[in-house]
Amino acid sequence: MIVTTLQNYFNKKNVFTRDELFHFYLLSEQELNKNTFAWRIYNLKRKGIIKQVGRGLYSLQSKSNYSLELSADSTKIAQSISKTFTEINFCISDSTWINEFTSHQYSSNFTIVEVEKDFLESVFFNLKETTKNVFLKPNETELDRYISDLESAIILIPFITRTPIREMENQNFNTPTIEKLLVDIYIKNSPYFFLTNSEIETIIQNAFRKYIINQTTLLAYAERRGKKNEIKNFLIKKKLIEVMSD
Repeated sequence: MIVTTLQNYFNKKNVFTRDELFHFYLLSEQELNKNTFAWRIYNLKRKGIIKQVGRGLYSLQSKSNYSLELSADSTKIAQSISKTFTEINFCISDSTWINEFTSHQYSSNFTIVEVEKDFLESVFFNLKETTKNVFLKPNETELDRYISDLESAIILIPFITRTPIREMENQNFNTPTIEKLLVDIYIKNSPYFFLTNSEIETIIQNAFRKYIINQTTLLAYAERRGKKNEIKNFLIKKKLIEVMSD
């Protein structure tokens, strides 16, 4: 009953605020207090009726949580780094994650390793001892000349503090969240220089359609990269978000 009523009330909204949800409940529970309302939200989330997509933002849309699956090669690289450098934070991903969201399939698989800047060179030289095609902070020209035609490569770039990451279960390394990945391709962070604007738009739109995207997390990271307003305006223009919470 509550699902149908909620769907009818919010049928024209992809996202609604906590205040809007409170006003919905007040229509039938005029004496509703904040503690009871907090319990209502908890129950709705526990039952999967609503999903939190930001700070005080919710959605009824049935979407999945995104989880990046590393290739076997990237997993081995991550395990090797975490074994050798036990005290550093780093994040690892595969460039082929974009293939899920675009019609153009990319055959090259770049392993992107983001490492605290003070340890970048140490990790770089360590990997070069046992692995070929390792590149340190390649720029767009270097990527085009030396890397783009390779079947696989390892690309090391600096780790940005307060980056949204996900700790791998039973592992000592992290992978990016979907929010981080989308911001990185939007700003064409290495190695995504090669993506066209239309491809980036397609990837972001398909990701929003398929997965739960926490816009608070996404915009906080975009702000760290100096692109918050630009990305915010892009998402509003493409009607991917309706409610903004700064």
